[in-house]
Parts: sequence; structure tokens; C-alpha cells
Amino acid sequence: MLGFAGKLFGGSTDKDTLGRRGIRGQLEQLLGSGNNFGSVNGNVRINDLDFKKGAPTGSSAGLASPLANIFAGGGKFGDDFTNIFAQAIGNAKNYNEEIVNTLSLMGKLKINAGEAKDQLSQLFLDGKVSLDEFSSGIANLNLLAQEDLVGKDSVSDAINIMTKNIATNPRVALQGLALAFKEMQQQGITSSSAITNYLTGKFEPSVVSVFQALTASGLDTFSEIKNSSADQLVIIVNALKGLKDAFKDSIGGGAQDAADSVRSATQDIRANLGIIAEDAKNTGKALNSVGGKTGSNSRNGAGVDPNPTNATHGI
Repeated sequence: MLGFAGKLFGGSTDKDTLGRRGIRGQLEQLLGSGNNFGSVNGNVRINDLDFKKGAPTGSSAGLASPLANIFAGGGKFGDDFTNIFAQAIGNAKNYNEEIVNTLSLMGKLKINAGEAKDQLSQLFLDGKVSLDEFSSGIANLNLLAQEDLVGKDSVSDAINIMTKNIATNPRVALQGLALAFKEMQQQGITSSSAITNYLTGKFEPSVVSVFQALTASGLDTFSEIKNSSADQLVIIVNALKGLKDAFKDSIGGGAQDAADSVRSATQDIRANLGIIAEDAKNTGKALNSVGGKTGSNSRNGAGVDPNPTNATHGI
């Protein structure tokens, strides 16, 4: 993944343009034609994003920087693709959605947090990223490895991610479902009755029914959903059918728009069961931080502590 950009220079245009073109071509081998990336809020065509848009700031830049530097080999191309990746990750309404976008991008790039840390370390030792980029990147990657959402609305955010992606992005929908179980578990909500009591009144009855059906089948933890077999995925799909009437403003913006397409979503999900099963095993490095989207003058993200042991807030 590292060091390929330098081979791509030459031809009738300038080296930087050829280098970026080559990196986009390399991305297409992983993301597909046009570099389409399925964010929690719809498809983003990475080839349409402009690296000149301006220096990226805030939480999306902090999350994007280590991945972009690893993929582009650091230096100017790392800067350019930090901007591009930050725009893709930033197609989100809050920080928790940025977290899931980053996880989805990592899955597409076929890299986990541990591998990313190793590759970023090599870039630093080779002098291709700065100390600030290295320190902030390691802090972000440590958070990426902890499998968590943040804030008092984490359960609602996870359920909203699930509901609005059922028809169009079943991988992300499954990730939202798994995270919803984890966020409830962290609040001590683990039994079937406790889950039902917690959700009732906060969400539509169809949402509650999904979780009742899954807990009754024995699927009631983050790891069980994330690592579900094909047979278990059929159970999950059947439970999700009940969401077709559940899309109301109480579970997040954009959900009502998804309602019209949910009635045909079951066939789409079933067609993707094999893909979901593979992604469910390779993706699921959820993140841990505190706070929403914030601004910063640093492209490494707002408030990132370069000491990974202290960097637990405001990325």
C-alpha cells in the first residue's frame, strides 16, 4: 500500500497531477469504479471531491489523516488525500456518524487499526510524516480500535444509523445494530426485559419489536451481531422487516425519507447476505471518544492529545 505514488510520475502533465491520478486509480481497486464510498448519509463519489477545497479541520480531518497518509505515502499526497478523505468521512450529522464512516472506509481499504499503526510508524521513521501527524494519528487509531460510540445519544445514533441504511447500505445498517446493543450494554441494559423497557417510549414500537425478536433468538450482544453467521443473518433480516413502519422523526433526521424504500429492502438485504457476512467479520473496529464535530486550525483534528494515553476527548 505504501510508496507506489512515486512510480506514477511522468507524461504530459505535472507530476503532482499524475501522482494524485495514480492514487485515485489505486483506490478504485478497493472501492470500485469512481471510488464510490457508502457513508451513513448516502453514497459519496471520492473522485468528485476536490483536494483544493481548503485545509481540512475538525474531527473528520483527525480521523482521515492517518488513513490518508498510509494510503498516499505521506508528504504532499498525504495532505491532499487527508482533505479528500475528510470530506468523505465528514458526510455526517454528528461525530458518531463520522466514527461509522471511518470504520466503513477502513473496511473498504482492508486495514485495521493495528495494521494502520504499524504502517504509520514506518512512515514516521522514514521521515514521510511529521511528529505531530504521527502522534495525533496514533491517538486516533488507538480510539478506532476500542469499538465504541460516544455521548448521551449514542444508542439513538446507532439505531438511526441502522434504520436509515437498511435499504441502501446493509453493511452499515448491521454495524449500527451491533453498536446499539453495545451502547445499551455499557449502560447496564443487557436483559431482554431491560432492553424492551429502555427502548419503549423512546422509539417507535417497530424498533422495539426488532430488538425483542433478536433477543428472543439469542442475538443480543455486539459481538454476536458483528460476527453473525449467514444463518443468523437471516434471523436479523427477518427482524428488520418490522422496521418498515418505524421511521419517524423521533429516531433521527432522514429516516422518513428511507421509509418509502424499506418495503423493497428485504430482497436487497438478502442479495447482500454473503457480502455482509464477510464485512461483519472484517469490520467492526468501533471508536471511542467524547464530543461532537468541532473545528480546529490543525488538520490532525480538534483537541487531539498527541499522547495516545491521554487522547480520549474531542477528536
